[in-house]
Amino acid sequence: MVDAVLNSGMPAPIDIQLASSNLPLSYSVAQGLAARIRQLPGVGQVYIPQDMNYPGLQLNVNRIHAGELA
Repeated sequence: MVDAVLNSGMPAPIDIQLASSNLPLSYSVAQGLAARIRQLPGVGQVYIPQDMNYPGLQLNVNRIHAGELA
């Protein structure tokens, strides 16, 4: 919380954000950027706050049968 206050609301002094509809590609690009940034002199911590390896569940609902249950 203190870091966010000191850094004008950002989680770090330098905040890079990627946006794409292709999540695996954008995560791969973020990992590549993080690896390159870690090599810069004076860089303390580099992290990617999004976790792409979390468990997920995909549901395909048959609306006709679901409607019959109501």
